[in-house]
Amino acid sequence: MKTLSYFAVGLLLLSSFAALSIGEEAAVDKKTIDIQFLEPIVLRSEGYVELDVEGANAHSYHAGEPILPVYTTSLSFPFGTKIVDIECETGDINNIVLSDKIAPAPKPVIQGISANVLEREMDKTIYNSDNLFPDGWFEYYTGGGLDANNEHKTFFTLRVYPVRYNPSMDTIYYVENLDLKITYEEPAMDPFPENSAYDMVIIAPSMFSAGLQELVDHKNSFGVNTMLKTTEDIYNGYSGVDKPEQIKYFIKDALDTWNINYVLLVGGLKSLLFGNSKDDENQGTKDWHVPVRYTNHQGSDGAYDPGFISDLYYADIYGV
Repeated sequence: MKTLSYFAVGLLLLSSFAALSIGEEAAVDKKTIDIQFLEPIVLRSEGYVELDVEGANAHSYHAGEPILPVYTTSLSFPFGTKIVDIECETGDINNIVLSDKIAPAPKPVIQGISANVLEREMDKTIYNSDNLFPDGWFEYYTGGGLDANNEHKTFFTLRVYPVRYNPSMDTIYYVENLDLKITYEEPAMDPFPENSAYDMVIIAPSMFSAGLQELVDHKNSFGVNTMLKTTEDIYNGYSGVDKPEQIKYFIKDALDTWNINYVLLVGGLKSLLFGNSKDDENQGTKDWHVPVRYTNHQGSDGAYDPGFISDLYYADIYGV
């Protein structure tokens, strides 16, 4: 009796909104964000300088890079919206000369395995530079997904840096207010069908078809329109650089065609039984296996980290 691993991918992305002011008089194709900050508070810790800014709601942590205050928020737009332009206006830019370097973010550690002492190693390409870090007051990225109401949206994630750092001069430059004018273009039509032919798709190797048919019938009996798609059918019908990408393209097609809400992946994790490598796992050579993606891989220092399976690979369908 083989032990199966079941894991579900809920194609749901919940967005959170931080406090901000959106201009009420903005046109349909523009949004204005006004953010206020206070002067940075400079603290000393373990031979480094640390910064806090009231108005920022997080800090940036990338190993070896200076830890800086950051304000982050997310907006949602109709799915397929394109960001045309972002204009940034700042108030007066002030500066403070620091007594020491800003603390670099430590390397990530595995709880219970790694040493308790955090390892801090400066990224010399940043700390030896005379350029401001980061290279702008803000950055953003967009992605597609479902909101809390199961509606397809384009999500706009914004990161604003109230402080920028000149490492060679040990000087920070900061602003106390920043205005962003976002120009965007909404799609002419909704790309998704109004009526959903299916609510759920189950993806599994064909050897499980008979066993899963009872689940499909059960879901359908409760009004959750469900279909079974075998991995063999997907591999024969969809192209991709490898099997996980073929599955991902099928999920995208199912979203575009049927406007599905749920995907259930059913299969075995062969590494637990056979101890095969991740490269072999991603190819899905066993007929009862559903290929997976891992969150990390072997580091540059040669230390092997087996990583963790991430179902988010199959949930992150759209980059818009």
